[in-house]
Amino acid sequence: MDAPYYATSTHNIFSKDIDTIIVAGNNHKTGQPLLREHIDHFISTEQYIKQHYGVDTIQATWSAQHYKTADSIPYIGPANRSSKRIYVATGYATDGLIYGTVAGIILSDLVIGKENSWASVYNSNRFTPIASFGSFVKENLNTSLYYLLGYVRSMFERKLAAIKPGEGKVISAKGKKVAAYRNKDGTFKIVSAVCTHMRCIVAWNGAEKSWDCPCHGSRFSVDGNIIEGPALDPLHKITP
Repeated sequence: MDAPYYATSTHNIFSKDIDTIIVAGNNHKTGQPLLREHIDHFISTEQYIKQHYGVDTIQATWSAQHYKTADSIPYIGPANRSSKRIYVATGYATDGLIYGTVAGIILSDLVIGKENSWASVYNSNRFTPIASFGSFVKENLNTSLYYLLGYVRSMFERKLAAIKPGEGKVISAKGKKVAAYRNKDGTFKIVSAVCTHMRCIVAWNGAEKSWDCPCHGSRFSVDGNIIEGPALDPLHKITP
């Protein structure tokens, strides 16, 4: 679904002589562009920018992931219940400026043994089954659906020869699910389509030329190398 658009204040991030505005929107889950291609999200965002702001050029486009906890409150505190030297701060859900500051205050107090009244609210080892139940069920149903869809969809993909230059497709080859990308010169880069995290089938992201896992958000390059976790191992390379 399309999310509302948000614009930041201007920054001189590309040149000290150029005012830059950053606009975010068109949220969708990694590897799940719904009924649209990934590139369509960029196109509609650019259309919004040109309609509402007097910009001369689009300097850059990219997508990023934000993490949200099941009960919508960030985890800030010890990495586990027995940890005394390792701390975590995550689950900001795009509110990093606010929660990054909160985390700095809480964690610095925890390190020096000072009591902090906010620490219990953001307790990284909390257990909130009631507050988390709806989100937990929804996300696991979503993951299960895309896990099954990945194996079903690849059965109906085109053959290797039908893949266009600059395009990637998940196909079945010799009983295996493979992710095939065709270079501009017509040669192929072929890797296993099975995500090394929990064996979901990756999906092609044509806008950024990457293989994205729709189940848990891992991203891989056309060579199978890790762009973003939770996967810890690259996609296995396959010789054509």
